[in-house]
Amino acid sequence: VIASVLASQELGLSGVILKSGLYDLVGAYERLPWYNLIKLNMIWELGWNKTSELRERSAWFVADKIKVPLLIIHGEGDDRASVEQAEAFGKLVVTAGGKVEFVRLNSGHVIPMEKVRSLMEEFIRNLF
Repeated sequence: VIASVLASQELGLSGVILKSGLYDLVGAYERLPWYNLIKLNMIWELGWNKTSELRERSAWFVADKIKVPLLIIHGEGDDRASVEQAEAFGKLVVTAGGKVEFVRLNSGHVIPMEKVRSLMEEFIRNLF
């Protein structure tokens, strides 16, 4: 999540790899029931209904500023961060002129490293 926000800043990055991320914290906060562990963590960190703070931590709202190539890896069965939100985030970046490689994997939120290692290596090799 942090890496996706940092990708929107001028830090001299050549590319960014994102895996199993949640990019619209405001939307997630609004959709999740109060007892969801992710929502409870947001409340614990920020307090109740802190939309402005969630917005500051969401790459969704700065997607138009992301100009570094992204590799977004997401599990189809992710029960914490929906693959649909990750795909929509990738489309926002592309619409704004960014470059995104999106990979859906047959997994849940936790994706085993052996499934992503070659994808990450190829992405990095292509950057340089």
